[in-house]
Amino acid sequence: MPDKEVKAVCDDLGSFIHQKRVEKKITMRKLAGMLDVPVTYLCDVEKNRCRIKDRLALLAEILALSDEEKIRMFELAENASVDTDLSGYEMPACSLIEDPENGEKEWLQMVAELESRKN
Repeated sequence: MPDKEVKAVCDDLGSFIHQKRVEKKITMRKLAGMLDVPVTYLCDVEKNRCRIKDRLALLAEILALSDEEKIRMFELAENASVDTDLSGYEMPACSLIEDPENGEKEWLQMVAELESRKN
């Protein structure tokens, strides 16, 4: 009998990315480096805590997705929702990471806002 690989159907973007990354035998650290994002951010993406809008084309290229897989990934991205049950710092951090135009100024503003929440 031929050896058939059974693949799980992924219903969310994070699971899809995780599955494809594992299939290609790429570590989370390596993929994060290739995408130029922190490992913690990629982890949050795979757990549907953050979106990864601006790097989908690069991700498709890195993972060598077929045309069918690319379509599926973009459909999942279009319908993606994030876990809104996040602590007060994770959502702002995800938003900052998603926009490559953000720099040190924006991060310092976020830190200042979080410091003010402590008081």
